[in-house]
Amino acid sequence: MPTGLLYSLFPRWNRRANFALNQLNLACSVLVMPKQKTHKGMKKRFRVTASGKIKHRSAYRGHKLSHKNGKRKRHLRADNVVTGTEAKTIIEALAPGM
Repeated sequence: MPTGLLYSLFPRWNRRANFALNQLNLACSVLVMPKQKTHKGMKKRFRVTASGKIKHRSAYRGHKLSHKNGKRKRHLRADNVVTGTEAKTIIEALAPGM
């Protein structure tokens, strides 16, 4: 139902009062800070250990494994640890879901 029709049916409804209420609702919604969301891509690729380190799967392990020698593939099986500023960025991106 269009609002113009509502105002014609109910003359007591004041458009100014309605406008003021809408402005008040907008002001109240601005006061609440938005929640930080977990970065879903990082959630799938990284894991935080109990000691707070960041683990990830080794790169070059998905396909074209036939030309890589056994020693290289064996070393790529192990998970690696991220350090430094990259680890800090990842922890911040994963923070809400931890």
